[in-house]
Amino acid sequence: MTLEDGMSTQFDDDVDIMETPYAEGTNPTNLPFSFASEKGVLFKREKGEPCLYYKDSLELNTLVEVRRYIRDTFRTELLDDDEFQRQLTIHYQTKGGAAEQLAADFDDDIDLLR
Repeated sequence: MTLEDGMSTQFDDDVDIMETPYAEGTNPTNLPFSFASEKGVLFKREKGEPCLYYKDSLELNTLVEVRRYIRDTFRTELLDDDEFQRQLTIHYQTKGGAAEQLAADFDDDIDLLR
């Protein structure tokens, strides 16, 4: 079953970005690259406006996990596959590189198989 805007209502138990969220009072600005790439989501703040971009459909459990991780409200926007891939590549290349981000992901105690 899907919602009008393409969000799936099916839940998975393997959508945990981190075992432990960031410390109180802090808000991460990036999703781990591995999570963003696997789930087809990209979180960006443009001119102070937080937005979660997604491709295809946005699973409800992914949305909830991003909200828990980011600890802020944000709008959502659907991108076609090509534009999403372009934005993902640009975003992580300019944020220190995807390889560095992927290595940093492991320091965040990520458990995507939970």
